Amino acid sequence: MLVEDYIGRVVEFYSSGDYYEEAKTAKGEFFQVSGKVAEGSDHFESKMNSFLDWYVFERPLSTQELAPIKAFVIDSKETLSAQELSIYRELSSSRNSMFELMKIKGSDLYVRDLFDKEKYVIENFELSGGFTKGDIFQARLLKIEDRYVFNNAFVFHPQEAKRFIQKQIKKVRYLKDSHRSKLLHALSAMKVKTEQYAHIDVKHIYSDEPIL
Repeated sequence: MLVEDYIGRVVEFYSSGDYYEEAKTAKGEFFQVSGKVAEGSDHFESKMNSFLDWYVFERPLSTQELAPIKAFVIDSKETLSAQELSIYRELSSSRNSMFELMKIKGSDLYVRDLFDKEKYVIENFELSGGFTKGDIFQARLLKIEDRYVFNNAFVFHPQEAKRFIQKQIKKVRYLKDSHRSKLLHALSAMKVKTEQYAHIDVKHIYSDEPIL
């Protein structure tokens, strides 16, 4: 089973039935802090992928104070196989961060985490276009059975914003994870504004004093 399939089971369980309203509320919260994208926009699907990533891996459920990925292990442990339980526990230890693409070798991505400077190789990545050496992007790194993969939720930032992003990361590098999460949301919101206001110079959006 693919990683997306494992995550998809969690999404389905915690976004329907008794959890429908919870997921709806969470969506509003996410769009508020990371930028709202209108349905029908070319960027809506990508934004929804980012929302589901955050909802599954980070946002505590109101009933359990655990993110869905961790709650799923508890709620479904009687029906999951030993291998499935092991994989879901590994998924629970993900890392959402900002990465720089160092190089592409065949179908392997060589990336560097801009927060802690660690380097990773994402093997057999399905390149569907859009990845270029030097790219700066937000993504969630997962480790499953001794291999690294990315969840299918990416936010690519313009090259012109690289220096600003690096300065912001330096400010929070040694602070609690909540500061990193807040920064990533803020940078996502800036990216949304570059899409909505393409006529405005990026440096006026990625700024300590943005004009928007």
